[in-house]
Amino acid sequence: MYIRLLAAFFCSFIANAFFSAPTVPENSLMAYNRYANSYVVLADSSSYYTYRLKAQKWEKHHYYLDAEQPFEELTNEYFMLPVSKARVYLIHRGCGIVLQLYKGHLQRIDKSFAHRNQFGAVAYAFKGMPYMFGGYGFFETKNVHTSFLPTIGEWLEVDEYGKQRPSPRQGSFIVREKNRIYLIGGHSENHPQKLNFIPEIWRYNICQKSWVFMGSLTPTWHAALANTDQTTPIGSYMINSGDEVWELDAKQNRVRRYKLPFYFSVRKWLVSKDRKWVMMAIDHSYNKGFELRVMRKAKVLGSPIQFDKMYIKASWYKTLSYRDLFYLSLLFPLFIIGLWFYSKRSWKPIRFLQYSNRLQEKDFEATEWHFLQELQKHGQLELSAVHIYMNEEGLSYNALKKRRETFLKNLRIKIALLAHLQIDAVLLEVRHPQDRRVKIVVWNDELELI
Repeated sequence: MYIRLLAAFFCSFIANAFFSAPTVPENSLMAYNRYANSYVVLADSSSYYTYRLKAQKWEKHHYYLDAEQPFEELTNEYFMLPVSKARVYLIHRGCGIVLQLYKGHLQRIDKSFAHRNQFGAVAYAFKGMPYMFGGYGFFETKNVHTSFLPTIGEWLEVDEYGKQRPSPRQGSFIVREKNRIYLIGGHSENHPQKLNFIPEIWRYNICQKSWVFMGSLTPTWHAALANTDQTTPIGSYMINSGDEVWELDAKQNRVRRYKLPFYFSVRKWLVSKDRKWVMMAIDHSYNKGFELRVMRKAKVLGSPIQFDKMYIKASWYKTLSYRDLFYLSLLFPLFIIGLWFYSKRSWKPIRFLQYSNRLQEKDFEATEWHFLQELQKHGQLELSAVHIYMNEEGLSYNALKKRRETFLKNLRIKIALLAHLQIDAVLLEVRHPQDRRVKIVVWNDELELI
């Protein structure tokens, strides 16, 4: 008994050690699971493969298909979307029917039907729930945003904050960065010549449930992406184009262009969330199917041959959501009222005082007028001479100094308002030319007392 178990374990170990690159049919469903940091490939009606980047090896698993749909229909009309570490959903491309692969069992879990309402939509998962945006159905392109609730088995429309959202589109490219979704391009209708491409970049915050318009594609990438089909509804990070591979990085506003390796005929690319690893579906001419290989991106593609700017950023006011605009609309009247009160307080004296450099006695108090006469007569006075106009018995030196400073300050303001001068240029205080320790007040020659 023990010998049989040891032999079975040894055979299993040898099989896993040499099992490095499986070959799967071309119609196999495949996806990157960002929650488990692994790749999942549904090969046939009884088995699937996983590749955990931490373990660096392929593992083959068997499952039981408990669904009315034949496997061929699943591969043609469904896409794969991992929603957690252990759960993988197969969702109808037009929205509606949902199958779950969990613990070796693939079965239908929805209570809905094939909506056929969101073909060409983009999809993502958050907190165990799948979401779909946009798509085409019933002769109309839409911008509907739906989510599937596993607890009730139904699809509901997402209740977004704010009315700002992308216009109806289908066939968009999607790039996810943590809890943000970047929606790139799309077509306003299903036109065979692809003449109705929408060159916009939108960012959706999954937690805040709000859209922000980021900008418009540059002319180069407008033309390039308009003639490129959507690779997958769940992530368009890397796209084949002739002898190049394009890596879309909307967060950094970059498109990295690589030279396609001549020794690999890669049909599909799946990129890890840190963009360091890629799974390649390699087409071989000598057999039917794809060989699956996982390698470091830098090892396969090397350094980019060119960096391009993806989009032209929108003006700041175009990036504001409707909620931001609502708050600004509330603050704007308060700002206007505050500005009005400030102008009333600051400029009221100027509106009623006519400009004149000829100062009149009626505009000043007796003490002020007498001081100005003495200052005009002598041209300058020491600061200590100001004390005689406000000296009272019992005042300390500090109190007297403060009164002097207040007296001169009010006098400067009054003269500045009457003569329309800068306050800093009225009755300047300078050092005495013969004794630097003494300050003097200098008369303005442009002023005249009448």
